[in-house]
Amino acid sequence: MFVEVTPTCVGYKISVLLLIVEVYVLFGTVIGERPMKKLSDLHEVFVSFKAERIESTSIAFFNKGLKIDLDEEGVLSRYSYVVGGGGGEQKQQRGKIFFAERYGGDGILRNGGGGRCGFDGDFQLKGIGPNQLVAKDADFADGNGLMSLNSAIYETLWSEIINIALPYGAVRSVAVIDTGLRFEFNNKSYLRGLLVRMPAVRPAHFISAVYFRERHIGALSNDAKRVRVVIKKLVEFLPLDREGCLSGSLHERLNLGLCELARRYAKQFAAARAKQIIHYNVTPSNLTLSGAWIDFSSVRIFSDLIPIDRVDYEQFVGEHILAIESIRNICYYLSKHKIVGLDDANEIAEGALNAFMQEYDCQSRLHCAMRMGFPVILLKHIVGSDVFFEFTDIVKELLAFDDFSTRFVANDAGWEGYECWGFRLYIALLRKKVLGIESDLLILKINPALLKKLIIAYDRFFDFLHCKADSVGVSFRNWVAGMAINVVRVNHIDAALAGLEDKIDDVVGGGKDLNNDVGRLVEDVVGAACLQFYNEDDARIPCWISRSLEIWFDFESGFYILRQAGQDLYSEKCLLRLAAQNPEVLKAIDFYSGVWDVVGWEEV
Repeated sequence: MFVEVTPTCVGYKISVLLLIVEVYVLFGTVIGERPMKKLSDLHEVFVSFKAERIESTSIAFFNKGLKIDLDEEGVLSRYSYVVGGGGGEQKQQRGKIFFAERYGGDGILRNGGGGRCGFDGDFQLKGIGPNQLVAKDADFADGNGLMSLNSAIYETLWSEIINIALPYGAVRSVAVIDTGLRFEFNNKSYLRGLLVRMPAVRPAHFISAVYFRERHIGALSNDAKRVRVVIKKLVEFLPLDREGCLSGSLHERLNLGLCELARRYAKQFAAARAKQIIHYNVTPSNLTLSGAWIDFSSVRIFSDLIPIDRVDYEQFVGEHILAIESIRNICYYLSKHKIVGLDDANEIAEGALNAFMQEYDCQSRLHCAMRMGFPVILLKHIVGSDVFFEFTDIVKELLAFDDFSTRFVANDAGWEGYECWGFRLYIALLRKKVLGIESDLLILKINPALLKKLIIAYDRFFDFLHCKADSVGVSFRNWVAGMAINVVRVNHIDAALAGLEDKIDDVVGGGKDLNNDVGRLVEDVVGAACLQFYNEDDARIPCWISRSLEIWFDFESGFYILRQAGQDLYSEKCLLRLAAQNPEVLKAIDFYSGVWDVVGWEEV
């Protein structure tokens, strides 16, 4: 890994921040832990197949934020391949061997694993075409092995968003290739794309594909043989516990590793729930053993910006349960293949479930407080305290009234986006506490008795945390400014993150300079995601992040750090004067216009 930390993050240098996010865990990163084994070490899951080279391909996007030994030319040279070639009259085609991955679990229908992906030992190619793991009775939609160019870009955008928003990130895209080919589906023509992405080991690699029909050799199918062999190696692919070790007997190591995996899933899904990110397709094949998510064709911000009903809501609030089910499935195969006894397998599964639920509850409470503006650098010192549980009990009760509604807002400086349901409540609580200004909250349709109880608890919690801040030298003014900035940024959805399909249609349909246009779209999306979803970097809070400018607020010193050509420190007054000369700074200041009185800014 990697990180070359520079003070500049302008344009696609936002990638530096993304690299930091790669090692980001909510309260810190385990540095120097033993690297987990990789997909290339799990050769028992591979089934070889041949793909043919296609010509006239081009790069639609290349991820400069990944520090890998591959450039755009190398991507085209190594990954311009599809099953069956490009169709039509071809010159003698060069073939290349790729490997399909056998895996099981829910969500793969009757397939035997990844039916449209190929792995070459370094990266995975999605959309390569159907391989032998596609079910023989699959319909065209589920068995064609194709991927549209728009879908490849969509997955790339969401992999970058999730890599910022969630503590264990996402399996990231290396590149998107425009094949220059088209395909037909449901009487509509699509541009065909190829998605090159990082490899990953998934829980599904250790679970049987029970509905996949294939010829049995002896008593077992090839799929069953695969599970019997790879389940013995599971412990080598599990994450280390928080102490950075995985030692003891096999039973102890499995228990430690699966409990750590459960805690990682808990942190990942608690953050997703609080940040209103729904995967929509959580299965053992769409999770990884590092805790990251993979496959993002259905991912959305869960709000009234998409059609949602009761079924969608129940799926959203219950997605975390599907994650722990993948660990239960693994424990079943540990017992079935006699890696451990039945009682031991049940004990491990129960321990993982308990670890998951405890961590999920703790992280959910933490994120509730963070959405209200309280800085994580202080919250982490009181997690588990009585005052923390008392306050978050009431906040959790309050969130039952959250209907995921949004309100479109725009300002004179050009920012457009959506205000989340909780913003008016959270800023009203802060305004009342700091300025003594009462706000009419009846519009939020919250039970008056609960609201009164919340106000009392908020005052007590605010004072408690402020004492913590004061004890480490953070002034009241800086503390309040940091909270106000947090409340605004984490409770607004930038228009760049809404309606991504339409934006991709516009970019792909423009057809002028696809590589550059997609790159600019990724930069816009990454900047918006950093501002809304990124937690504080120690005492520094992201105040504004765009292609041309970053502003961070240091609530210890009270200075604003601008990252453009260098790293410049500005006092509040200097920042406001700069806004008169720099339109992007003005746009940032105007983004917080609703809390100028709380932050203490003069009108610009």
